[in-house]
Amino acid sequence: ALNKVTVNGMNVCSEFCEAIVDSGTSLVLGPPAEVRRLHEIIGCNVTYHHENSIPWVHSSCRAQGKLHNVTIDTGEHNLVLSPETYLSHCTADHCFIGIIEHQNNFGSPEYSTWVLGDLIISQYVTTFDAAS
Repeated sequence: ALNKVTVNGMNVCSEFCEAIVDSGTSLVLGPPAEVRRLHEIIGCNVTYHHENSIPWVHSSCRAQGKLHNVTIDTGEHNLVLSPETYLSHCTADHCFIGIIEHQNNFGSPEYSTWVLGDLIISQYVTTFDAAS
């Protein structure tokens, strides 16, 4: 279950959200409109590299401490991703941001589905229960 995805207290998730935990996915993937909103309120401009749509955030924002935590509320737990967790491969100018758009409609069409990959799994104990 997924109740909401918040940045700086603002929910970016639509009315009906769901999540899939995927050990084969490296990042956190979300519906395009919701991820763009998340990027907007993180606190810094996110630009996409045009050749392969890789999102980057300007390193100056990271250095100035302007970026906010992202909280994924599963109903049972709040999974908090700090900028140090969702940013990587930082150079003098840019950092790669590990929360990106997916173009697929996973799950039910009436729900907005987030895919929680290694970015979450590496931070929190995750149990897969095949019987459920």
